[in-house]
Amino acid sequence: VTPDGNPAGGRIEGLPASARSFRFDGLEDGVEHIWSVTAVNPVGEGVPASGAATPVSAPGAPKRVTAEGGDGEATVAWEAPERTGGKPITGYVIEGTPGGELVVSGDERSATVTGLANGKRYSFTVTAETEAGRGPASAASNEVLVAGAPGTPPDLVVRSYDRALLVNWGPAEANGGPIDGYRVTARSESGESRTVTVSGAHRQAQVESLTNGVPYTVEVVAFGVAGESEPAVAEPVAPARVDSASLRAKARQRQGRFRVRVALTVGAAEAVRARAGGLIKVGRRNYPLAPWSGNLKASKAKQVTLKPKRAADAREIARVLRGGGPLAKKVRAKVRVAFEDEAGYKLRKRARVLLR
Repeated sequence: VTPDGNPAGGRIEGLPASARSFRFDGLEDGVEHIWSVTAVNPVGEGVPASGAATPVSAPGAPKRVTAEGGDGEATVAWEAPERTGGKPITGYVIEGTPGGELVVSGDERSATVTGLANGKRYSFTVTAETEAGRGPASAASNEVLVAGAPGTPPDLVVRSYDRALLVNWGPAEANGGPIDGYRVTARSESGESRTVTVSGAHRQAQVESLTNGVPYTVEVVAFGVAGESEPAVAEPVAPARVDSASLRAKARQRQGRFRVRVALTVGAAEAVRARAGGLIKVGRRNYPLAPWSGNLKASKAKQVTLKPKRAADAREIARVLRGGGPLAKKVRAKVRVAFEDEAGYKLRKRARVLLR
């Protein structure tokens, strides 16, 4: 057998007369070799029979296989094997673990395997095929997580505060991958915007340094390894000053009875709960007022009457006021009011009134 007719091939002698075939190993694939067979007897050698053949074998393994996860799919890339076995590569077989298979043409160097399960991790091998057969599988690719972008955060609620908006939302659908965080943006029509980013475990964020009275559109986006969600968008909300709630206290004395009236006006965007209390100071003595609590509607005024906690205290204060003198001119009411909304945001106000 000689490659391309080159006599530098090999010669085999001494095969038995019964031999009808012989295998030459170590020949170069894809190179035409000339072969000849000559019969030998004691008289001499006969006329040789000859022909040509090209050795072929299965291709080698593809190289540098990499993978990238997607939504229910993974994209696999590779390089062609160094050895083709003497025949052109007709196709590649991509096999995934724990599942997934795809066959593509020999011209391809990447392919997308679909029908995979989100939330699972996959690795892939690639095998080359020729007319001579299928070669060995490549080394496994990197392991990838198959996942889609998170779903839109649900249940978006925006509450108004002084130069701030408190934003609450529900957990976004993970779609197979971890949610790394949420990005909350408040944007006005003039283009003013503020953004706050929190971790994926959070369901609340406060956007601060806003302008009171200016409506802001709030968007919440979930993001993770597979990308970002579509934004959840709330109707425009304007920050409002909860501490614009006004507090007035007025003391009255009628027919020996002493009372302190407290009027509350709340300018917040939402209804709040309120508690009022305090004391009457007469010289060095303090007389507590009976506390009051109730609900206040947004931007509505409510008048509340506070009076001393004990009837005996009311009579003593009235006596001092009726008697006149230096002490009567120093009787003061100190009133405290606490506001709290449904989200737990609190505000406290105080007022002092000189009783006449």
